[in-house]
Amino acid sequence: MNIEINHVDGKQNKKVMLYALSTCIWCRKTKMLLDELGIAYDYMDVDL
Repeated sequence: MNIEINHVDGKQNKKVMLYALSTCIWCRKTKMLLDELGIAYDYMDVDL
């Protein structure tokens, strides 16, 4: 199983790791919020 971790650049005070489902609306909204706030985070779509 090949697990892909993606990184999004932004402000980084702490390390943020988001485990998400590619089909989950709340996961997408969380990514959008982090993007709007300019927060750096890593995420993994665990269902892919």
